[in-house]
Amino acid sequence: MLVSLWFLAEVFYQNYSLIIGHFYDPVFLLLFLIGIFLYSITLLIIVFAWQLQLNDKYPTIGFLKYFSVIAISQVGKYLPGNVFHLAGRFIMAKKLGIKTYHITNSILFETILVVISAAIFGFYYLNYSPSSLDVKFNISILVLIIFGVIFSFFFLDSKESIRDLLTFKKIIIILVSYIFSHVLIGFIVYLFQDVLLNLSLPFLLLTSGYVLSFVVGFLTPGSPAGIGVREAIFLKLMLFEISESDALILMISLRLISVVGDVLLFGIALILKKNTEKMTEVI
Repeated sequence: MLVSLWFLAEVFYQNYSLIIGHFYDPVFLLLFLIGIFLYSITLLIIVFAWQLQLNDKYPTIGFLKYFSVIAISQVGKYLPGNVFHLAGRFIMAKKLGIKTYHITNSILFETILVVISAAIFGFYYLNYSPSSLDVKFNISILVLIIFGVIFSFFFLDSKESIRDLLTFKKIIIILVSYIFSHVLIGFIVYLFQDVLLNLSLPFLLLTSGYVLSFVVGFLTPGSPAGIGVREAIFLKLMLFEISESDALILMISLRLISVVGDVLLFGIALILKKNTEKMTEVI
């Protein structure tokens, strides 16, 4: 992570004059607000997918309660370790009465399905990007690792295994939901490169590049919310097509959107939680 941050700092310093001016462009604010709206939808997709896993076991827990758990715990990912959002979700879910093994398995299945959905975009990048062979070789290794995860996923066999929370239909619905979530984030990146930077990169190539950088940051232990890692990987993957300064502008914009979006949703979830608790006390 430190190496990635050093690399990004060096790129930012070398291209400071090219980068900073774009953030004062009035168009940036409009795109930023659109980005926060779309990013918020991706978090609601995570909530929907988690509820879908647990709904048969806990039908009395409503969507807003799942939303509060995820939106409040989500800010924990910005702490060093990249695990505290999961720990926070675990603790809050326990307070809702969800059993330990259901929480653990649902988070495990969520992680695996996110990685599988990202693998689909990885295949696109491998087949259609004009990147150098060394980059493709590294991506090939990542895809092999993903296949290993998929293999483990379908051969889980314990007392509370995959069949306890997921059916084939649920797996397909969740996978499609995650793919749609990746597409939404890809659309944010596409809007910024098209409107703010006046570039014309293919939508799927941009999206696949972002999704691959996201999943590496997502799986990297110790990196808070993949900070530094995600941005560095994206710069490496996109360098064949755009300049370092343009790639960094895209990732800084997306990082600002995700941070502000997480904080706003955290605030909304806190208000909902407090109002729910007050209503419960009155009843």
